[in-house]
Amino acid sequence: MKKIVLLLVVCLLSLGLVACNGGQGGNEGGSTEGGGSTDGGGSTDGGAVCAHTFGEWTTAEEATCNKEGKQVRVCTKCSEEEEKAIPESDRHTPGEEQNGLVRCAVCDAVLEDNRPHTVTFKVNGTVIETLSLQEGEAITAPTPGGSQWYVWSSTVPTVMPSRDLVFTAVAIGGSAGGKTTWEYNFNGKLKIGGTGDMVTFTTTSQPWHAYKQEITSLEIANGITKIGKYAFFDLVKLEKVVIPDSVTWISDYAFAACDWIRDITLGAGLIYMGEDVFVSSYNLERLTVRGTLNWTAVDGRFSTPITFSKSDPYQNASILLENCEAKFVTEQADGLW
Repeated sequence: MKKIVLLLVVCLLSLGLVACNGGQGGNEGGSTEGGGSTDGGGSTDGGAVCAHTFGEWTTAEEATCNKEGKQVRVCTKCSEEEEKAIPESDRHTPGEEQNGLVRCAVCDAVLEDNRPHTVTFKVNGTVIETLSLQEGEAITAPTPGGSQWYVWSSTVPTVMPSRDLVFTAVAIGGSAGGKTTWEYNFNGKLKIGGTGDMVTFTTTSQPWHAYKQEITSLEIANGITKIGKYAFFDLVKLEKVVIPDSVTWISDYAFAACDWIRDITLGAGLIYMGEDVFVSSYNLERLTVRGTLNWTAVDGRFSTPITFSKSDPYQNASILLENCEAKFVTEQADGLW
């Protein structure tokens, strides 16, 4: 009888040692040699492997904006723990505002920028004005002195966005006298627009004078009636001139010292040309005259005003372009020439 009781006690003790799953060394988790742990399964003191039954995940460490957090769960049978990382949070902890900036108290990231923002206006690479504005403050574009105006690379917003702005002028312009206007696009092109007569200039008073070394092309609107004295004086890189049919009068020295003009077209409406309009155009290659105009020199040379009347066009072309070797081309609607 005592042997039977003893055998039962031994059996009960053996069952207690394998309480987690009974069966030593037989699980997929595998037993360890000499009682070591298994891969991912954990071990018991007796070398028996527990088939874990884990509880719910609980947060052991909260994630922050610059550090991962941690969650754990525990086996209900053997108290084995398992853990996993919680990704960094995108939630910041605002600190005190300093010098217009609100930073995260944890990671120092800028959360708010309440400093004044700058709006910079540049013309041809030169800063002409810098404004300092608060968030949401309306922007007023700079008003240049005199009659000049600018075409900006961007539309000036009425409300300041949350970043600094730099506006670059893609063109500059203004009045060329009366109802005429001018515009230069910083890429070599000068445009004369509007209607009526241009004013009289001096050798340096043209509003586009600062760009005379850059201007390579000229566009004159059909609506301009008079080209002013010295209007395009010393445009040293200008190569082609087209006078629209609306122009009746070209004043003295309008294109003087434009040494590299190669191609001139005179419009059909032209009735008067002043002194030395094209003087120094030594590189002229082509002259085109539209309409039915003929020319007569007042005293046989182009240093005095020329009025147009029926006469020999080729002789007068030579006078007009004194000292130039030109190929003369006419485009006569009535076949007069």
